[in-house]
Amino acid sequence: MWAIVSNMDVSSNKLVGDIPQELTTLFGLLGLNMSHNHLNGVIPKGIGNITSLFSLDFSSNELIGTIPPSIATLNSLSHLNVSHNNLSGRIPTGIAVRVSKMKRGREAA
Repeated sequence: MWAIVSNMDVSSNKLVGDIPQELTTLFGLLGLNMSHNHLNGVIPKGIGNITSLFSLDFSSNELIGTIPPSIATLNSLSHLNVSHNNLSGRIPTGIAVRVSKMKRGREAA
């Protein structure tokens, strides 16, 4: 039943706790917005399983840890916002390369 969900926006609520690992099984999901809540814990390592994901917004929460390397495998991802959290570490290499190519593409246009 959940496989048919294509966009989920639960932003600006008072959600607390971890990001549910079960979200990583929503393979047809195109957009996920969980911004402006009180989510804590880490971004699930399996987030890269949502291969159709186009937009991902976890901004303005209380997330900790690193950005999982699996995010770099999301080839359709064009919007990623993890600002205003307590994340640390490096941005996964694949994301930095993709952003660099997108910027070059815009400059050429």
